[in-house]
Amino acid sequence: MQFPEGVTLAQVLLHSVQDVLDVHTYMVRDGGETIVFTGRLREASGDAYAHLERRLYPLGYRVLLRRDRGQDIVITTPASQTPVRSRPWLNLLLLFVTAFTTLISGAFLEGEVPWSGWEALLAGAPFTLAMLGILGIHELGHYVAARYYRMDVSLPYFIPFLPFPFGIGTMGAVIRLRSPMTNRKALFDIGLAGPIAGLLVAIPVLAIGLQRSLLVPAHALVGAPVFKLGEPLLFKAIARLVLGPIPPNTEIGLSSIAFAGWVGLFVTAMNLLPIGQLDGGHVAYAVWGRGHELLARTTFVGLILLGAGPWLLNLLPGVEPVAGWSGWLVWALLLSVFGLRHPPALDDVTPLGWPRKVLGVLTLLLMLGLITPVPFSVQ
Repeated sequence: MQFPEGVTLAQVLLHSVQDVLDVHTYMVRDGGETIVFTGRLREASGDAYAHLERRLYPLGYRVLLRRDRGQDIVITTPASQTPVRSRPWLNLLLLFVTAFTTLISGAFLEGEVPWSGWEALLAGAPFTLAMLGILGIHELGHYVAARYYRMDVSLPYFIPFLPFPFGIGTMGAVIRLRSPMTNRKALFDIGLAGPIAGLLVAIPVLAIGLQRSLLVPAHALVGAPVFKLGEPLLFKAIARLVLGPIPPNTEIGLSSIAFAGWVGLFVTAMNLLPIGQLDGGHVAYAVWGRGHELLARTTFVGLILLGAGPWLLNLLPGVEPVAGWSGWLVWALLLSVFGLRHPPALDDVTPLGWPRKVLGVLTLLLMLGLITPVPFSVQ
């Protein structure tokens, strides 16, 4: 960028900032590319950020708004102007492969041998449609919210995986946000939109699937290993509404559609964990800011206790065996690798507003209603 002789970049940026920020000091960092202005905003933080963004982004600079020890801080740093190419053929390819692997899983769940013929393979179609519908709508919830805030975002990428009995044919779906989060409001809305959209599909799918499920007497399951799924509070409530009171010593033999609904609840619960850049991490940071770190660490310790606690108790003499799920330890390991902290939004000063804060607390309660200490067990 060329400036008139004798005019520096710092002077140009200072001129653009000083009628929005009463500048007390400024500091040049990163070899002159980043300039930090400290002072007091002359207007509401949301308006100030919008004004600064309109002025500086055309100059090739991104604006970060922070507040520390009663001082407002404006950070200007070079913005990446390189467009990211979309590859819709890759989205379609992954969708096709995932549809095929979940079709195999669905056929197995329906008691068919998928390679015995097309009719047997297509028996898994209800599971595939239910599973991809839940995952796809979840990601489209994020996508629509991101587009509402005019962010650059990819279409959903489905992730295929090994089919039954090694897996369910998919490890979920993701979208790629190519733009940084503008403010906490966008962070909150985009983070929560996916789980809510996915639940709006998972709940009716589960209800329909439960209508097609069977009630099996417990004595009929004696003598053979039984793969048992945990029952979170929301699952129990929906089962009670659909099936009525479950007789004692009776198990629900889930249909493939009901199993897809159960997976939808489980996936939503995992995404709502208030850690790192999970959906729940987005919501937690939007609501509590830096205070989210205590919640993230507490949740992390809780995952370790859920995974290791039953194993340690079972080592004690005279203690009745306690069921557990070691998968919590895997989750804890993965989350520690990707990080427990959440990066701030560009505008990290403008408050979220109490309606979203209340909704953020309710989101935590929703997670507790979707989670179960032992999701999977063999009895």
